[in-house]
Amino acid sequence: MEYKKLIICGFVVGALSYGVAAEKTKSAKPKMAHMHESKHDGKIYMLGDVHFEVTGDPKMIMIYSYDRYGDDMDFNKLDIKLALVELTNRRDLKFVKDKKETNLVHVMLPSDLNKDTAVVELKAKNVDLPKGQSVAGYPLKIKVKDIHAKDGADPHAGHNM
Repeated sequence: MEYKKLIICGFVVGALSYGVAAEKTKSAKPKMAHMHESKHDGKIYMLGDVHFEVTGDPKMIMIYSYDRYGDDMDFNKLDIKLALVELTNRRDLKFVKDKKETNLVHVMLPSDLNKDTAVVELKAKNVDLPKGQSVAGYPLKIKVKDIHAKDGADPHAGHNM
């Protein structure tokens, strides 16, 4: 009789602990890397493991940064440089980090640019990226005309495949 109680009790405890473990596993789903969903109706570009979403208008563009899983990435973890390239002319672009959204920078575009030929070049270096993530050393080139086009950007631009 005691053996039956012990077996039933062990069965109940085992079933309950399995249910708790299964619930923990269900809620802790692993994230999918390499997502290309736009959060701000912009174009998604990649540079190494870092995703950049670019949106804006002819006067100003906004650049958002995300890690390989699509989570916001603080621009303080990257050392970025921006330049505007028009044919053979090259000029550095200044940007301002957003005070509220740490994964956002604002870039003023010069009024005299030719948006059909202008390219924004983004170079980035690792500063404090999560372990195993990196930013490639080559520049990401974003055509200004693609920022405003419906389907102009290549979602794998800058992706090292």
